[in-house]
Amino acid sequence: MVIMMSGVGLNVVLNWVLIYGNLGAPALGLAGAGVATFTARCVDLLLLWMILKTHRPLRPYWPVRWWGRLERVRLQEILHIGVPAAGQLVFEVGAFTVAAWMMGRLGTVPLAAHQIALSCASMTFMFPLGLSMSAGMRVSQALGAGRRELVRPIGCGAFGMACIVMGSFGLIFWLAGPAIARCYVDDAAVVALAAQLLAVAALFQLFDGSQVVGSGLLRGMADMKVPTAITFVAYWCIMLPMAYWLGVHAGSPVGVWRALVLGLAGAAIFLAWRFFWKTRDQVISR
Repeated sequence: MVIMMSGVGLNVVLNWVLIYGNLGAPALGLAGAGVATFTARCVDLLLLWMILKTHRPLRPYWPVRWWGRLERVRLQEILHIGVPAAGQLVFEVGAFTVAAWMMGRLGTVPLAAHQIALSCASMTFMFPLGLSMSAGMRVSQALGAGRRELVRPIGCGAFGMACIVMGSFGLIFWLAGPAIARCYVDDAAVVALAAQLLAVAALFQLFDGSQVVGSGLLRGMADMKVPTAITFVAYWCIMLPMAYWLGVHAGSPVGVWRALVLGLAGAAIFLAWRFFWKTRDQVISR
């Protein structure tokens, strides 16, 4: 966490230097932002690698050699979880990227309003994302310790906390949408549309938090293939076709965001169902 936060600070400083040409550096404009981000990420990677290499408790796990039969087995185990997990992120991020393209088809005002609402939703998403990671770790720890009876309570607690947090953010979006939008721009048309999108975002906060927590819990149980299929269907078979029909075809920016609600709701419902189905034996045993 310290390294990543330091990387953010470095990124800010490099942006100031390279975008505007401060401290004698050339003013690169938008390209300077790209160079700054790339440099900060490389520094993050180097520092994290040094921690993994030199931290005493991690030394027994550092491979003696990078290729061999044992290393291939470990790599296969990592890829068995890592590739489907990457697929889930590709399906989700890709769907939201296509949604941004659809908003661009509708004009500059819808695109600007979309970016405002999406930046707000992305910020609040960090909270259930953290819950998802911690819940996945706790589930993995419980299963590794042979305490399977703890898995469902951990999941219920994570779902409940996500609903409380995201419900609170949704209420803020609903009541203070115009004020939030005015923090970004003064354009009346953009503010009005962004407030409408934030009202829709208030609805999908619960679904967004639930789906990421469900993904984390199932990842902690090493259940990857079915959740990956669920995210593909929810985002690419439900969300994007509905976004095109309700948004681009109907000429409605709000329609695109209503489709986002449908896709996230589908993912949340079926990922939660998958988790409770996988832990159904805990109820039967009681």
